[in-house]
Amino acid sequence: IRHDDRILLVKKNWLELIFARIKFYEIRDKPNRHLIGKRIYLCQSATSTVYGYAYVEDSIGPLDKEKWDALRDGHRVPGGALYKQSYALKLSGATRMKSPVRIWRKRGSVGIQVGPG
Repeated sequence: IRHDDRILLVKKNWLELIFARIKFYEIRDKPNRHLIGKRIYLCQSATSTVYGYAYVEDSIGPLDKEKWDALRDGHRVPGGALYKQSYALKLSGATRMKSPVRIWRKRGSVGIQVGPG
């Protein structure tokens, strides 16, 4: 993992669904369009461990109620939108690494961290 790579922090249950390729939309409060076409590493939140990576195919949104509901099978989030403005990062090619990688979690990093610390 290089110093300029992006690391997406994801709760364990969502991370497992991403690796199973059941969940392929990750909901965020910003469009993060600069990530389209790039590899993003997947770190289990509340840990400092990267378990794999995926590619960002697209950023969709902001999501209105109709689009939120239409994408539910891919994001799996029950209920309504998570943020005032919600966006769906479309992930593909989710791959679990053979050996997890420990990183240094940067102070204040919540959703996406730049570099391994």
